[in-house]
Amino acid sequence: GIDDYYRFRAIFDPVFPLDNWKQPGSRLVDMTSAEVNEERASIEEEAKKEEDAMKERRRSHCAEILEKKLADVPESDREETRQAVFTGEEKRTQRQKDLLEAYPMVKPVNFISGLLVEYDNGAHQRFEKEKEKVTAIRTRKPPLRMIMATTEPDGDLPVSRIFFRGNPESAREVVGPAELMVIQRGMNELRIPGGDSAPAPREQASSSALSGSGVLPVSNGLQLHLDAGSFDAPDGIVKGWPDLSGNDRTAVATGQPQQFGKALNGRPAIRLDGKNDFLRTKSGAGHLAGDFTMVLVLQFNDLARHQMALMWGDESQGKRRAFWKTDKNKFSFNGYGADMVGSADLKRSVPVVAIITQQGSNNDTRFRLNGKDGGGGGVSLSGFQNKAITIGANNAGAEKTAADFAEVLVYDRALDANEQAAVGFHLGTKYKIDGEWNPAPAEIMALAAKPGNDRSEEERGKLFSHFINYVHQESRDLFRELEAGVAETRKQLDQVDKSLPTTMVMVEMEKRKPAHILMRGDFRRPGEEVQPDVPAIFPRLPANQPRNRLGLAYWLTDPEHPLVARVMVNRLWKQLFGTGLVKTLGDFGTQGERPSHPELLDWLAADFIEHGWDVKRLQRLMLTSATYRQSSVNRQRYRTRDPGNRLLSRAPRFRLSAEEVRDGALSISGLLNPTLGGPSVFPYQPANYLSSIGKGWKESSGAALYRRGLYTFWRRTMLYPTFQIFDAPSREFCSVNRPRTNTPLQALVTLNDPSFVEAARLFGQRILSEGGSNDQDRLTFAFTLATSRPPQETELKVLSATLTEQREEFRVHPDRAAQLISNGKSTPAEGADPVELAAWTAVGNILLNLDETITRE
Repeated sequence: GIDDYYRFRAIFDPVFPLDNWKQPGSRLVDMTSAEVNEERASIEEEAKKEEDAMKERRRSHCAEILEKKLADVPESDREETRQAVFTGEEKRTQRQKDLLEAYPMVKPVNFISGLLVEYDNGAHQRFEKEKEKVTAIRTRKPPLRMIMATTEPDGDLPVSRIFFRGNPESAREVVGPAELMVIQRGMNELRIPGGDSAPAPREQASSSALSGSGVLPVSNGLQLHLDAGSFDAPDGIVKGWPDLSGNDRTAVATGQPQQFGKALNGRPAIRLDGKNDFLRTKSGAGHLAGDFTMVLVLQFNDLARHQMALMWGDESQGKRRAFWKTDKNKFSFNGYGADMVGSADLKRSVPVVAIITQQGSNNDTRFRLNGKDGGGGGVSLSGFQNKAITIGANNAGAEKTAADFAEVLVYDRALDANEQAAVGFHLGTKYKIDGEWNPAPAEIMALAAKPGNDRSEEERGKLFSHFINYVHQESRDLFRELEAGVAETRKQLDQVDKSLPTTMVMVEMEKRKPAHILMRGDFRRPGEEVQPDVPAIFPRLPANQPRNRLGLAYWLTDPEHPLVARVMVNRLWKQLFGTGLVKTLGDFGTQGERPSHPELLDWLAADFIEHGWDVKRLQRLMLTSATYRQSSVNRQRYRTRDPGNRLLSRAPRFRLSAEEVRDGALSISGLLNPTLGGPSVFPYQPANYLSSIGKGWKESSGAALYRRGLYTFWRRTMLYPTFQIFDAPSREFCSVNRPRTNTPLQALVTLNDPSFVEAARLFGQRILSEGGSNDQDRLTFAFTLATSRPPQETELKVLSATLTEQREEFRVHPDRAAQLISNGKSTPAEGADPVELAAWTAVGNILLNLDETITRE
């Protein structure tokens, strides 16, 4: 009866007093040994020493930056400004405030240190790497051994009373401690063929969960554990959510998350408003690049839009790992363009235990919502750099979640079915969430419930197979190791297959389909059957050749053919002279323009055929002609007879094509890789350029970055941006003749694109190493190399003044010099003076941007 309940409860009242209740986090007892604590202290001392040294170097570097900024202040105000910046904000005089407002680039050392990335990105990156070294030292610490314990208070024990209708405020008669009648339960057994036995799966889940003790049943691999009931937030406003995993990864709040004591089925939860609130750890994701498990106990308060409940990684294609509520309210995984939408529905104000696991070479992602299967599959992911873990938003602070979070667990491995059932049962019991916490599929659970004698041989085989594959640890681990080896071998085989060169071909059908005249073009109304042939206006197909594509090829290359050789010659002429002998490249018919030099076109076509269709010989013939080697200067001698230069009274002048502009800069700098053939390459391009269509761009490295533009990977509709700006076609449609435009964007490309800036630096190195021993010789060498002519006296003066100006600029601001010469993946020449190299890089950048450099003169 009720009295029996309260007498039994009185046994535990001394350790669970209602008037002095302790949160779980307050019940932790440190059982760490003295040896482990000593080792942790030694490692912390080492880390602190390294950290203090790093902080001093950073402070010293920032002090140097401050001095450089003070050097830009007029001498009359410099000392007063120095005093102002070193004076505390609350103690500054009005004069000092005015000075700091007049010279905003002068900031305190602490301010510069906090925004060092804006002042000196190179130094910032260097110090970040030093921070990682300190973190690496601390990760060597052996973990603390913390356990939950209950202790009785000293002195008088609290009095236990019966509560009227369970209300503590209506306490009545006193009761003393006494035992409760224990009802004995039977234990189901799962019989394994061969005579062994193991706990039935449901009992195994229940016994391992230990829900009555409050101890998390699975802690191996736990990287983050946040429990809303483990702390008390002052005034209910959460500043930080403490980590119970022992890894000290407190989640720091942005906005004003609130702690509510009974928000989720009477248990504490942290409420995020979906507008401003989220929490973020500083580290943890570095351990989660491979297999992982996410476990969340939460309830959504608003189902509008996409929401990211838990996330780590980068905001880039395939680099995100996120618990995703889709705009259709599906429980899903988001990898930023590498997503897996689950089948389970998330509902408003319904508490859930949600589990996502991911494992294996194909990143097999599986969902379980309240123990029920939520679908899944493989996704294509890549590595990431960001170490933070974010709760309630993505790592950019967007796609915020409006929900109550009761508990968050993150493991650096995929929990198996038994472990998921144990954790699910534990959390479901704790938060009063009904679920199917079965560690095995329904079929296996049904077989396990059958009496052993009633199972068929096939059923016993299924149970045994499940047991050795998923339950028995030694065999399970062995099979997983073997499966991982098979998956790795298959991956290597796939890589070998992908590395084999391939090409697209068309193969003739064994039995040709008949072709018909289509009445009024309607394929549903075939007319008379026709045979393969060419238009009647042209010569007939060769009688001794098959009437297929091979026969057509022989016909096209027949010396008697009136068009093919002429069209080919005209295309090559256009490439070298800017305009074809026949201006309409794709139309030699009655609608096209007549050739400017018909006899020359005929002669070149005949010569081309007679010399075996040798393209190189034909190009050499054109390039060595007197016509090609003329000057492009318009001296107005033939302005009446040849105003458009169609008769080629002078050499044509035109801008190079998109690929040639880039190739020219690489060639002048000495970077160009002339290797012939091979797969496409991926040079520098703006970050996330293709993310709008869900595609990535794996940037090439080494010599492949500097292949000719011909080998640049070309995606239809989203072509390489540099080529697009220089009028390359998108290839959505056949483009016979490229347009040529001149826009400011083109100058911005040649001045700022990483390929051109890097080429300018290598050009600068080449000038310094090959151009002579003085500035005059080097400027002449550089100008001649870029434009193929020596500079005039006025041009030399301008370049010399520019060089002097750049030297002074980089001497005063060596950080800018370092930033300029760090562009690109190639490294500056060893021992090079950064200031001198940066000055010549600026000169090289100017020369590569000259109209003469990118124009056929």
